Amino acid sequence: MSLTRTALPEISVVMPARDASRTLKESVASLQAQTFQTWELIIVDDGSSDGTGDMARELSGQDSRIRCFSQEHAGVSHARNRGLAQAAGEWVLFLDSDDTIAPNHLEVMLAAAREHAVDMVVCGYARSVGPEGEIFEGERTPISRDGCVELAASAHFPIHAAITRRELIVKAGGFDPSLEACEDWDLWLKVAGQGVTLATVPQSLAIYRNRAQSLSKSSQKMWHGANEVLIRQQREAYGPSMARYKPEARKIACRRTWFLLWSGAIAAAQGDASLEPSGTEGELAAPRPADRWHTQALVEGLSLGANLPVHQLLGRWAQMETGLLPLFQRVEERTGKSGLATLLAKDLAVELFHYCALEEPMIVGDVALVRFADLLRPSWVPPQVDAIYVQCQIHGELFRIPGIPVLSHTKAWDTIRIAAFELACLVKPWSRKRRFLRALLKGVAGLPPRGETPATEAVQTIYGVGPVPRGYESSPGPCPGEACCAAETSEAAVSEERLDKEDVWESLFESEDPWDYGNVYEQTKYQQTLDLLPPVTFESALEVACAEGHFTVKLCERVKRLHAVDISQTAIRRAQERCREKGNVEFATLDFMTQPIEGTYDLIVCSEVLYYVESREQLDAVIAKFAAALNPGGCLLTAHARLLADDSTQTAFDWGHAFGAEGIVKAMRQNGELTLAATFSTDLYRIDLLKKAPAAGGETKLVTGMYGTPLPVHVAARVVWHGARRTRLEACGEAATRKLPVLMYHRIADEGAAKLAKYRVSPAQFEKQLRYLRRRGYYSLEPDAINPDWPQQEFPGRPLIITFDDGYADFESTAWPILRRNGFTAHVFVSTGQVGGTSSWEEDEDEADRQTLMTWEHIRKLSAQGVTFGSHLVSHTAATSLSSGALLREAYRSRTTLGHALGRPVFSIAPPYGALGFREQRIFQAAGYRTIYAAGADAVARVGQVVLQRIRVDERLDLTAFGRSMDLEDPELDACERDAAGIDSAP
Repeated sequence: MSLTRTALPEISVVMPARDASRTLKESVASLQAQTFQTWELIIVDDGSSDGTGDMARELSGQDSRIRCFSQEHAGVSHARNRGLAQAAGEWVLFLDSDDTIAPNHLEVMLAAAREHAVDMVVCGYARSVGPEGEIFEGERTPISRDGCVELAASAHFPIHAAITRRELIVKAGGFDPSLEACEDWDLWLKVAGQGVTLATVPQSLAIYRNRAQSLSKSSQKMWHGANEVLIRQQREAYGPSMARYKPEARKIACRRTWFLLWSGAIAAAQGDASLEPSGTEGELAAPRPADRWHTQALVEGLSLGANLPVHQLLGRWAQMETGLLPLFQRVEERTGKSGLATLLAKDLAVELFHYCALEEPMIVGDVALVRFADLLRPSWVPPQVDAIYVQCQIHGELFRIPGIPVLSHTKAWDTIRIAAFELACLVKPWSRKRRFLRALLKGVAGLPPRGETPATEAVQTIYGVGPVPRGYESSPGPCPGEACCAAETSEAAVSEERLDKEDVWESLFESEDPWDYGNVYEQTKYQQTLDLLPPVTFESALEVACAEGHFTVKLCERVKRLHAVDISQTAIRRAQERCREKGNVEFATLDFMTQPIEGTYDLIVCSEVLYYVESREQLDAVIAKFAAALNPGGCLLTAHARLLADDSTQTAFDWGHAFGAEGIVKAMRQNGELTLAATFSTDLYRIDLLKKAPAAGGETKLVTGMYGTPLPVHVAARVVWHGARRTRLEACGEAATRKLPVLMYHRIADEGAAKLAKYRVSPAQFEKQLRYLRRRGYYSLEPDAINPDWPQQEFPGRPLIITFDDGYADFESTAWPILRRNGFTAHVFVSTGQVGGTSSWEEDEDEADRQTLMTWEHIRKLSAQGVTFGSHLVSHTAATSLSSGALLREAYRSRTTLGHALGRPVFSIAPPYGALGFREQRIFQAAGYRTIYAAGADAVARVGQVVLQRIRVDERLDLTAFGRSMDLEDPELDACERDAAGIDSAP
C-alpha cells in the first residue's frame, strides 16, 4: 500500500546511495519510523551496480514522500548536491544509506530549532562496529552552543547528527566535489563562516554504522581531505567569521598529525601500510608529555579499520603492528622527534591495556604487559623493561596495575611482592575477593597491617626503597626532622589556654612597633584625628591605650598636660623614651577596662582599642567611665576601623570582634552625657569627636575623606572589599568539609608570547578572583596540613590552596603582593635544576619569550614571608619520559635540595606538564612525597587523597565561570562584582 504525501515537507532528507542494497531499506525504515512525519526523502543513486536503484524506486512506489534519482557515478558530493537541488523543505538532513537515526530524531531536532530560533542543530551520536553492530565504547556528546572553536578543530559529528536551514547550505555552495573525503567538514565550515547560530541536543539520536565498504576506510583519501581543509583554514578561506577561530600553527600541526595517525590506523588495521604523507602537506607535531590525542586517534582508527569494539583490539596486535610501525617511523622522520616511533607504539599498547584483557605477555618498547601468572615464570621479562603492566582476574573480575616501576635493584621476586601489594590495594576492603587474594598471597607480599602504615611509608617498604633510595646520590645536606607543620585555620583557630590579659599585651610588644605605626596609612589617620579637634589648646588630656607613644608625641603639642596610659609596661617604657624631650607628658600603666580612671580631663583620646571589650555591657561601662572623667564641655576623641560585624555589605575589616566603629559610636551616643559633634569618615575607618554637653547641642559636622595609601600589607590583608557574602568566621562555623579547591596558575602578567597566553592571568583579573573568593569566606590552607593517610580528614570553613608552577621571577614582584594584600598565601612548585635560569624547557618557545625564574635568594625570602614550596622535579622534564631509575633520582634529588635550601622538609610535588600515571605516582611516593598535585583537571579535589586534582585558571574565565569551576554554591555575581570599575578602584 502506497503512503501519500499530505503536506509540504518541513524537512528534506537527502540520501546518496552507491551499492547500498544491503543497508538501504534499514536506513529508510529508520526515517519512516519517525514520530515526526512531515518529511521528504530524496535518494540519489550514484551509479550503483548491485540493484540499489531498483530498490530505491520500489521504496518510492510504496511511499510518495520518497523520490529517487539516478546519475552516473560522480561521487558522494555530486549526489548530495543533486539531492539538495530537488529539496523543498526549510530544513535539510543528510542521511547516508548505511546509517540510521533514532525514532524521535526529527521531532527533537526541529523542536530545538524552533525553541532557540537557530540555523543549525547538532545532536549526540553513537558509532556501531562489528558484525553485530555493537555500539562503539561511549556515546558522543554534541559540540558546545558556540561550536565554531570545535568546528575549526575537526568534524566533531557525523553528517546525520545535524539539521541545517537549506538556504544556508545553498548559499555556501553545497559540497565541494574536489574533496573525496571530509567534504562534510568543509561544508560546515562554509556554513559557519556565514555567522550561523547553533543549538545542541545532548541525546544520541544519530547512529553511524561502520562497515568495510565505508568511504572512511579509504585512509589515503581521508588524510588528504582533512589536510586540505586544514590548509584552507590557514588561508582563511572560510570567511572572516571563521578566521577569528583559526587555530594557531601548533594546533593546526597537531590536528594534521591526528588525522594522519587516525587514517593510518584505519589502514593498518586492515593490514595496509601504504599510507604515505608527502613532504608538501604541512608541518606535523609530536605529542607533548601530557597529551592523549595521539592515542585516542590511534584507538579510534584501529576500531574503525578492524570493525571491532575497542576491547577486542589487543588480540589483533600482531597483525596491526605490521602496518603501524612504518607509520610511526614516518611521523618520527617528519617531526624530527627522536624516539617518537617507539613512544607512539608504547602509548598505544598501554592505552589498549586499559580496555582489553591480555591473552599473552607483550613487550612494547620498554614496557611489559603481563598477567599476574606470567610473573611466576622463569625469565619473565627482558632486562630493558622499565615498567610492568599487570592484569589479574579474581572471581571473574579483571584488575589492572598500570605501570609497576622497575628499578635497578628490582628482582623478579620483588616484582611479585609489589604486584601482590598493589592488587590488595585495588580490591575493595573486606570483600570476598580481597579475603581470597590475601589468603592466596599470604606471606608473599609482606603486606603491612591494614590501617597502621601510612601510604608513602608502605610504598617505600614494599618497593624496597628506604628513606634514602638504594644506590642513588645522597642529599646535598641533612633534611630537618620529618614533622608536618600544624595547620592554622585562619581566624577560626582559638587557643585552648586562656592567658592573662597583661601577658597577652606584653607578648605583643616583645617586638618593637608591632603595628608599623610609621606607615602612610597610620600617619594619615593620626593627622586626620588631630584635625578633628577644635582649634584650642586643652588644659588636661588623657590618652588611653597609648601603646608606644607614636600618637602621643603628636597629641602633646595640643595640650598643656597629657596623662598617657597603657596596659603594657614594655609599651610604656618605649613611649617614655619617644617622648623624653616632652615636659608635659606623664605615663602610667592602667587597664582602663577593669580599673578606675583617676581625675578629670578636658580631653580623652581612646582609639583602636574598644574592639577588645568582651560584651556590650562592658562597653557601656567603659563609656560611662569616660563620661564621668570628662569635665563639663570636655571632648572624647575616638578612631576605630569599620568591621564586618557592624555591616557585612560594605567594605570592612574581618577582625572577628563583636563590634567595630559603628557599634562603638552607637553605644557612645546612647550614653546620656555624650553628644556627637563631628565625624571624619573613610571607607575603612571613622574618627569621631563627642562632647560632654546637653543633647540639644549643635548639629554633627560630617567630613568624608580618603585613607592613606598605599595600604600596609598587614592592613590590606584583613580588608574585605565591598562586603562579605560570607565571612571566614561564618564559614568556619558551618559543617567541616573535605572539598578542597586547588587552583593552578603559572604567571600573573600582562605581557608575554601570544601562544603562551593560556598560561597567564592579568594582575587585574587575578585581584578580582581573589576578592571574589575573599568575599565568600575562603582562606588559604597550609599544604602540610593535608594528611593523605587520613581519608576522612576534614577542615572547617572554606579552605583552598593556590598553586603556581615553574617559579617565575614575576611571582615575587607581581603575584605575591596581590596575594598578600588579599589575605592569601601560595604554594609554588620549582624545578631545582632551573632555579635562577630561564624557562628554557619549551621546545617551540623563542628565546626572546623565555621568562626569568626565581633565584634561591628569592625562594628563601618568600619562604620566610609565608610562601610554601614543592617540587617540580630537577630538569622540568616530563616524568613520563624518564626511566624509572632516572625519575626516582630526579624526584629524590629535587626534594632534598629544596628541603635543604628552605630548612624544612618538602612533601609535595607537581610533575611538569601534568605528566602523571600510576608508575610516576608510585615513584614519587617512594621518594618520600606525600601529596601529588595533578595538572589542569576540571575537578575539585578531596582531602585525604595522595593525588590532588587542580583547577587550571586562565584569563578566559570570567568571575562566574571561575566560581562554577570551583563548584561554588553561590557563583553568581552581585552588583559590586558586576561593576568592574568599582572593583578596580579599590587599591
